Amino acid sequence: MNFGRMVNKKIETENNIYEAGMKLFQEKGFTNTTMQDISERAGVAKSTIFNYFSSKEEIILRFGRNQVAQLKKFAQSLPPDMDTKAKILEVLQEDVGGVEKSKEIARISLVESYKSDWVYTLEAQNRVELASVYAQILCDGQKKGDIRDGLNCEHIAGLIVAIYFHALYTGMEVDTDINIKDYIIYSLEVLWNGVSCCEFFT
Repeated sequence: MNFGRMVNKKIETENNIYEAGMKLFQEKGFTNTTMQDISERAGVAKSTIFNYFSSKEEIILRFGRNQVAQLKKFAQSLPPDMDTKAKILEVLQEDVGGVEKSKEIARISLVESYKSDWVYTLEAQNRVELASVYAQILCDGQKKGDIRDGLNCEHIAGLIVAIYFHALYTGMEVDTDINIKDYIIYSLEVLWNGVSCCEFFT
């Protein structure tokens, strides 16, 4: 087997394990799914799984990494001359749309990220990557004059990500009829326009 085919086989095996885990998490729940269950569904030895994922928590965390990777591609596909605020809103709505397609997996990922320091640290890396998507849009917007000079794009990006995850948590974990997209749009408006009738920054 040549090197290219070996690499493709490894990618195929990793994806197979990931997909098996995702299906089982939705069918049996995260807590009730074991690595043995995943190995049987994926058709690989249990020891093989550990060549790709150290735990089932790491499998679920790949969901977040995949979301961020897709968002980066989506953001890069938007027109360069698009209004900065509109571009941020497009990316946010794309992200929420992806979550809504896999709502149970997103809920599990969100819940598990708060159960241990190790999982939270890994999930925090995903959030940093997500913030970098918005920071790039904001920095580009600053160069175009859409955003005031002197504002910290990374800080604003962090606020956008905080709004996003607060909306997800509120919409998924609290007994409420909140519309996640509407909540995010409203929160972004507050962030963008501010809450004061006068200039806060001088």
